[in-house]
Amino acid sequence: MKRRSILLLAALCLYGIAQAQVGVYRSSGWGAVQKERKERPKREYEWTNTIIANYAMTLSGPSHNVGFTYARCKLAGFYVNAMVGIEWNFANAGSTDKHFVTNETSHPRISLGGGAVIRMVIPLYAYVGVGYAYKELNYKTVDGQWAKYSYDYERCIGHCANIEAGLMGNIKGFTILAGYSVFLNRAHEHEIKVGLGYTFKDKKKGGTQ
Repeated sequence: MKRRSILLLAALCLYGIAQAQVGVYRSSGWGAVQKERKERPKREYEWTNTIIANYAMTLSGPSHNVGFTYARCKLAGFYVNAMVGIEWNFANAGSTDKHFVTNETSHPRISLGGGAVIRMVIPLYAYVGVGYAYKELNYKTVDGQWAKYSYDYERCIGHCANIEAGLMGNIKGFTILAGYSVFLNRAHEHEIKVGLGYTFKDKKKGGTQ
């Protein structure tokens, strides 16, 4: 009889503790917080547009180039770019084999590229793509003209493809780019690229950003 009384008292104590905990749970709002977390909608990412002014230096030479990149991305997206050489003197005297040339060189270049962009984390994007380039290496002759360098197996001259990859970082709209490119010819010229630009979101309905 005494044991039953003790067990009954223990059961009543456990019941009282359980009721007290339920009261604390309800008064603290913990259940509502958990429900809110479960019902919270998933984050919706917005499309961003990025415009970057680029500078690229081809390491063999070296030659200097400028251009622009446009990228559009949500969780994934695309980019396109165009580059031109700063030195812009096309050959007008034929081949270097027929002329005495000086050490002054010119590196005309036109290139187009594009590929995929992936959002790695909120401020950081990675890109990878392919491109096409037309490049020349010209030497100034003693009479002031420009002669075309004819040994294309030593430099990336003429038409060639390239592959590139890099990162874009965005902080409050201010965007920087760092990339690396390899031209797919016998010379396998390498190029580094940097850029500064601006990123903005699509305008929402109603005219707000």
